[in-house]
Amino acid sequence: MAVAVRQEAREYYAARVYSRSAAYAEPVIDPYIPGEPSPDPGISVKTERKAQLQKKRRLLMRFVSVCGVLAVLSALLIVMVGYERIAGEYAAVNTLKADIEQTRLNLEALNVSLQYAVSLDKASAAALQLGMDYPAAGQIVRVSGTNADTSLNETD
Repeated sequence: MAVAVRQEAREYYAARVYSRSAAYAEPVIDPYIPGEPSPDPGISVKTERKAQLQKKRRLLMRFVSVCGVLAVLSALLIVMVGYERIAGEYAAVNTLKADIEQTRLNLEALNVSLQYAVSLDKASAAALQLGMDYPAAGQIVRVSGTNADTSLNETD
């Protein structure tokens, strides 16, 4: 025997075969469409709960996905900022090394020019030109230990 159920604009048919034994009965397929009332209120509550749980799960999965992407992006940002700082420090070290090398080269150039500028012959000629001579015995001050002999014998 078939029982036809008509619901608003749509027709749903559920066929049931009644026999003497319940083991031979055919299962009834639920014709429920979300958003429309179901002929069996017990089934609609279950399917509505399932639909709500699926919505919540999808929303949760979307939220977890967004949080995961944000976590990966923030980790990448932290790594990039660290590399930028390291690169800045390397640039500062390289600048200082270049300055040290330039200063060393300037010092070597000054030492070379000093070696060419001062010679004993030139120093003696300059001293004689200015009227300088070796000190006399009375002009020499001797220092011994902590007591300094400051007596000067000046002869003019």
